[in-house]
Amino acid sequence: MSIVVAAIAGVQIATSWVAPVIGSGLAAAATPALGPGLAAAATPALGPGFAAAATPALGPGLAAAATPVLAQSERALFEWTWVVDNREAILEATVEHLFLTASAVVAGLALSLVLCVFALRNRRLLEPILAVGNLLYTLPSLAAFALLAPFTGLTSTTAIIALTSYTVLILVRNIVTGIDGVPADVVEAAAGMGYRPARILLEIELPLALPVIIAGVRIAAVTVIGLVTV
Repeated sequence: MSIVVAAIAGVQIATSWVAPVIGSGLAAAATPALGPGLAAAATPALGPGFAAAATPALGPGLAAAATPVLAQSERALFEWTWVVDNREAILEATVEHLFLTASAVVAGLALSLVLCVFALRNRRLLEPILAVGNLLYTLPSLAAFALLAPFTGLTSTTAIIALTSYTVLILVRNIVTGIDGVPADVVEAAAGMGYRPARILLEIELPLALPVIIAGVRIAAVTVIGLVTV
């Protein structure tokens, strides 16, 4: 029993000698590695003064740079004062946006109706028309503007021509689909009543195909609205 007590006392004595030596050695080794700022901040960081110790560790430059970032985060996401101050520029851009969109959709609809008349009279023309429409639709908008700029310049005409080309595929496909969906017995009844092909198209087929055509106009308008910004 006395031997065990003596052994425990020896361990305690050895610990009291070794601990300060190891602690001071590690602290001395850590100081040059961390640098004077971090070393000075590391000691009180474990205690209640952690916030005060963080400032010298960051340095005055980082502390000053952090202040504007925190201030910017408090700003509102939308400021009505900016809208009021720039209302004339916003109104002008809105009117230009609507003008380009409406012009492109109307021109595309007129061009598509003419192409559909030829395609319905001669079905062999439908595939080439759709192929050209696919080619124009896959052409990047910036590339289209670059191709047209040498001929029409950087004007509204260039934008309207390019935007109109993106509506041809959508409108031609919807117009043909809508007219093909008209019941054949309705067309035969109109022909039996003496209606000519042009009158059948204008008074029978187009009105019945109007829902499908309007759906195509809506898709074309959404496409153009997204491209006008470019």
